[in-house]
Formats: sequence, C-alpha cells, structure tokens
Amino acid sequence: MTNMDKMLFDATKKHSLRSIKYALDQGANIEQKFTNLNGGGSEGTILCMACYDLEYDIIEYLISKGAQYKGPYPSILFYPIYYAISGSRNFFNEKTGRSSSDFPRILKLLLGKDFDINIYDGSLLLYLLTSMNMIFKDVDLQDGDLQVERSLKKVQEFAINCVSIMLNAGADPSLNDSEAIVMTLRADMYEILEMLIDTVEINKNQSKERDSDVLPIQNYRSEIVNNVDKT
Repeated sequence: MTNMDKMLFDATKKHSLRSIKYALDQGANIEQKFTNLNGGGSEGTILCMACYDLEYDIIEYLISKGAQYKGPYPSILFYPIYYAISGSRNFFNEKTGRSSSDFPRILKLLLGKDFDINIYDGSLLLYLLTSMNMIFKDVDLQDGDLQVERSLKKVQEFAINCVSIMLNAGADPSLNDSEAIVMTLRADMYEILEMLIDTVEINKNQSKERDSDVLPIQNYRSEIVNNVDKT
C-alpha cells in the first residue's frame, strides 16, 4: 500500500472529494482493499466506505473513474450496495449526523445496467427488507406518540420507495422459498408485502413455467386482508 493509497483512504473517510481526486490523479489504487472500514472490522474498497456513508457525489465520481461495484464477489458482504444498505439504517441516527435522504438515488446508481440484483438467491432484497424493519423498530423506541406517528409515516414512505426501486430493477421476491415475503409478513410490513406479492403474481403470469416454484399466494393475501381490516 502506497502513501497515496493511505491518502485516498483518509480523504474518503473525511468525505473530501477534492482530496480523493488528487490522490487518484497521483496514482492511488481505486481498488485497494482496506480493513476495519467504518470501525466494523470489515474489508472493502473506498467505494464501499463511501456507500456506507451515503456520499452520493463521491460514489458517482468513483464509479465514473472505473470503481468496480457489480462483482462477482465471493460473498454479498463484499458488494458496495451491501454497504449502502447498511448505511441506510442510520435514517434516524442523530449521533452519526448521517442522512439517508440520498439512499434511493444511490440505490438506483448501484443497480445500473447489467447488475445482477438476484445474486445469492435474492439476498440483497432480503437484506434491504431487514434493514427497513430495523429502522421501523428504532422509531418504535422513540418517546412521544405524535413523534412516533410522524416518524413511522416518514420511514414507511422511505421504505416503500426503496423497495420499489429494487423491484423495478428486477428483484424476485419468490427466490429462496419466498423468504423475503415470509420475513415481511412476520414483520407486519403489510403495504410492502402487497408490493412483493403483486410482483410475484406478475412474474407468474409472464412465465407460466415458474408456477410450481411459487408459494401459494392466496395464503399471504388473505393474511394481508385480515390484518388490514384490523387497522
């Protein structure tokens, strides 16, 4: 690792796009692997770090300079989009000062042309749904009924937007025994559950040969109706 590589790491950590450009112009390796990213002991490139911090301008610049993000990688844990989804959990984290407002744009950027969104049996969609559920739980822990109500509405809009982006990019909720649908049902995320089931039904109608691989949709839909009626 060269001094310019170290400068590149520090510049990314400090969100200094100007210093990042300088380090790369001086020969820093854009694909250099660093350990202990974001204090979590993980390993990845500066693109992974920028994705976790949800720095859209830096992410866009690094991709324009050839930073790799499509894989294939040996594990989902090495994908920059995995870091971005992890970073989205800081939606209401006042301690970090980070904002998730750019996450939907980042998601669209990382799900660009030729990206295989259904890698590892749909693990990306499942991980996104898990992250959204964690955000919902964080809101539930806040004090004040009115504050919670407003926050939940904001999170719901955020989650629906993010899930829509992934579904529009081709995410298949029926993969891995429809684990994404089962998880969403158990988490009581019923509006998102409707979106997932609608996607499966559309895919089913478009590809008849997949009928035997899709779980009984009517079971999920009746569960949705029962719970919506209670609200």
